[in-house]
Amino acid sequence: DTKENPKPLPKTGKTVGIDLGIKTFITTSDNKKIENHKFLAKSQGKISRYQQVLSNKKKGSKRYYKHCKKLAKLYLKVTNQRNNLIHNVTKQLVTDYDVICVETLNVKSMLQDPLFAKHLADVSFGFFIEVITYKCTWYEKLLLKVDTYYPSSKTCSKCGHVKEKLNINERIYNCENCGHTINRDLNAAINIKTKALGDQVLNEQLITV
Repeated sequence: DTKENPKPLPKTGKTVGIDLGIKTFITTSDNKKIENHKFLAKSQGKISRYQQVLSNKKKGSKRYYKHCKKLAKLYLKVTNQRNNLIHNVTKQLVTDYDVICVETLNVKSMLQDPLFAKHLADVSFGFFIEVITYKCTWYEKLLLKVDTYYPSSKTCSKCGHVKEKLNINERIYNCENCGHTINRDLNAAINIKTKALGDQVLNEQLITV
């Protein structure tokens, strides 16, 4: 992508909801999936070896700085892999859809959870939201954001019933109210789309009053 005079993309008439996750990086409301490539996790073994070597080197020595450079180069490679994926995915999204609905994620709060911090750093939700935001502006597409606290995963996309509890390991959403069974991430993506569009209509009504 170039920041120099980006041209608006053709309209498609399509709207999509996006659920961001750790196992599956992106699930769309029309059931397209992009897996988490786990670039950091795949390089973790080499990173750990470099870190171990560094711990045994004298700080300030030539060998110490040599391994510092190797470690920095490896981290840069991981960052570039992740960023390239996000740029490719976001460009495809703004090409395919006119309206993109996402959750406003409290990434800082999520990173404080030691169980998820490393996984979250590997998918870089914050950078994804940043990139999709400016690309929607560049290419004249509409980005709608749903509040962080909206229970998109716990809500049944068919009847609207909200579960009291949903275990993080439950990959299939089973509604005890209407019996609807659906993939958990797909269910959340549909809810995000429905909620975002509903909020948008409400906001437009309030503006015209």
